[in-house]
Amino acid sequence: MTETCRQCSAELIGPYCHVCGQKRFVDADRRLGHLLGQFFEALTSLDSRFWRSLRALTLQPGVLSAEYLAGRRQSFMPPITLFLLVNLLFFLAPPLTDFDLSFVDQVSGDLAVRAHPRADTLSLEEKARIADYSGQPHSRWTTPWVERRIAEMRADDPALTVRSYAEDYERSSSNISKLLIILHVPLLAAAMALILVRQRRYYAEHFVVSLHMMAFMMLLMIAIGLALHVELVKRYAQTAIGIGIPAVAGVYLSQALWRIYALRWWEAVFVALVWLVALMLINVYPYRAIQFVLANVLM
Repeated sequence: MTETCRQCSAELIGPYCHVCGQKRFVDADRRLGHLLGQFFEALTSLDSRFWRSLRALTLQPGVLSAEYLAGRRQSFMPPITLFLLVNLLFFLAPPLTDFDLSFVDQVSGDLAVRAHPRADTLSLEEKARIADYSGQPHSRWTTPWVERRIAEMRADDPALTVRSYAEDYERSSSNISKLLIILHVPLLAAAMALILVRQRRYYAEHFVVSLHMMAFMMLLMIAIGLALHVELVKRYAQTAIGIGIPAVAGVYLSQALWRIYALRWWEAVFVALVWLVALMLINVYPYRAIQFVLANVLM
């Protein structure tokens, strides 16, 4: 009797269907051992492509993007899949990022004073200094909105204080900030498209490059965050954060851009600096505002 494929009904002439590729179904496929075997096979497959992609991303600047844009895509994970997996690692890693700011740093004026962890013990000079702090670029619009929001919530819960509201905000803002990192990618891709307009590349190609660049930046921050748990590194924390991240990122980006876009070395350095400046501006302006509003709405 001729056996047919359970998936597409084509006649089977071997262990795998020649039409859809599904394996011939046998009774052993109904057992728990088969299910566990599929699980370990999936882990092995992820290990193969993920670790190969991760190794290229960290040790071979620009190789992933260059290979993808050249059409050689079988050996590595798709850019968006790799980005999301690295984003998951970043989500679970110890926080070390300027992507997330405390509530006090996001608001201004009297609200910042009342939200301060030491609000009851601050000196008059400290209160005046905090009250004069203008907050973030979005604070002039968001601070009045948050004050109205707190007033409305206190009407239902008189025990609510500004400090308890700030604590609730900070419990959720870190996770939200990590999940929203992908918002940087389309804007960074647009900046790349403008600065490299003579290359006449598709926007999607710059998007792929920015996905890989942001994935590397997340890995760099994870690495430094973990390193800061080492006592020796803690002594030089400010140097590690203030100098280490820009220096490593600048060298990495220059090499990656040189390889991806076939730039001269000084052009690659210049574009890398523009990319880092664009990252900083995107982080300070649209990203922080969106992250702050969402963290307040979703808390």
